[in-house]
Amino acid sequence: EIAATEGFVLAPSAAAAIAGAAEGSVRDALSLLDQLRAFASDQVDDDAVAAVLGVPPMEVTADLVRVLGAGKAAEGLSALRAQLVAGQDASMLFREIGHALRTLLHLALDPELEPALTEVHRNLLQPIAESLGADALGRMLGLWLEQEPLLREAGVRELALEVASLRLARWPSVERVETWLAGGEDFAGPATSSPSPAQAPPVEPGGAPPPGPTEAPPSSSSGRSAGASLDSEARADPQVVLATRILGGEISVVRADGEGS
Repeated sequence: EIAATEGFVLAPSAAAAIAGAAEGSVRDALSLLDQLRAFASDQVDDDAVAAVLGVPPMEVTADLVRVLGAGKAAEGLSALRAQLVAGQDASMLFREIGHALRTLLHLALDPELEPALTEVHRNLLQPIAESLGADALGRMLGLWLEQEPLLREAGVRELALEVASLRLARWPSVERVETWLAGGEDFAGPATSSPSPAQAPPVEPGGAPPPGPTEAPPSSSSGRSAGASLDSEARADPQVVLATRILGGEISVVRADGEGS
């Protein structure tokens, strides 16, 4: 209403950012609006908000959510560090990533929950919201908010922000475990293919076997049968399969003595 009365343009997303920065104080919001108008003249938009208030662009926070939500911890930390090096405040980044998560959750549930979004931001965020889904976004937002006390009390807030981001990047693994526990995914199948247990391990030049566990060669046909049985049992064990699927890696060899124990 003030923008219309005073005759200048105030982007809806910029108005939302001002309201968030003011934390409920109308007086502070009007003061921030005055500062932004002095800086940007008659066009108060997201770029002006980013420059004056230090609020990162939605493109930045949305991309961070997308990367961390995909479990790409290294890529997420690299993007986060770039923002910190550019002068962004760690607390502001934390808050705006949370805001992006909340907006994405609203879009996943019902796009009408975010009527103030500009068309540009809606086109940016809607595919991410649909890709992650409401259930995942709700849990991710909960995980993010759990880190707020850590950030608030940390002596080095940049470090606390990185820890929070790393925890968020673990979400895909947590989701797989929860899906398995709920019976929604079959982990009982073979984990990976590997050499037959009857094969002797390769020998390195010089005659020494390679480091790490090796399979004892069976001493008889019954030993071979027992070794093969133990190998099959280990590879079919749901806990072993779960560990390899969730943590990565593969079973390289199953050790068995002549008795197959």
